[in-house]
Amino acid sequence: MKSDSVWVSTVKLDSSLVQLMSTDEDNALWAAIREARWPVAEDLPMKAWADSPRETFKDLPLLFMGGGGTSFTREIAAPLLRFDLGRTFVLPVRVFLADRKTEVHADRGYHALVRFEVFKTLAPEESPALRPNPYDNPPSNWNLPSKPKDGDAAVHARALDGPAIWHDPQLISGFFFRGDVVAAMEEAGVAQHWRLIRCRVV
Repeated sequence: MKSDSVWVSTVKLDSSLVQLMSTDEDNALWAAIREARWPVAEDLPMKAWADSPRETFKDLPLLFMGGGGTSFTREIAAPLLRFDLGRTFVLPVRVFLADRKTEVHADRGYHALVRFEVFKTLAPEESPALRPNPYDNPPSNWNLPSKPKDGDAAVHARALDGPAIWHDPQLISGFFFRGDVVAAMEEAGVAQHWRLIRCRVV
C-alpha cells in the first residue's frame, strides 16, 4: 500500500516506560516468534510477570516496555490489528505479579509487539541529527537525538510502499510506522502513546 508519510516511534528513548518483568522465552511460543511463525492458539496468550515480589504494578502505564516486547492496552492495539502486519507480531499478553498467579489489569487487554518486520530504509547520510554508535568505525548503527523532532530522521522513498510497522537494523532507538497506520491511530485517539516524529522522505 502506498503511504503519504513515514513516522518513527521514540518510546525507546523514555526509560520511565521500562518495567522490570520477565517472560518464559524457552517455550513453543517464543520458538515460533524467533522463527517468524505465527504461534498456535494453544500457546497464547503470552505471559509476563514482575521481577520483584514487592512490585504491585499499581501504576503500570498504558504502554510500557518489558516482558519480551513493547506492551499496550487493547485500545492502543486495535488500530494496528486492522492492518496486515506481515512479520510484525502483535500478540495478546497477560501480566502477573512475581508469583506468576496473580493477574493484574486483566481489564486492559494488553497486547505486546514482540517481533518486527525488518526493512532497511533509513537514510543516515540525509539525517545529520542522528547520533552514530560510538563503538562503530565507520558508523553503521545510529541513535535518535535525545530530544528528537520532525525531520531528524530521513528515509528512502521505498518506505512509502513498505510494511505497516518495521524495524530498520541501522536505527537502534526507534521503529517505524507507515503513514496510513498513524492516521488510523490518530483517528482512534491513541497515536500520542507512541511519541511519533515525522520522517523526511528522500
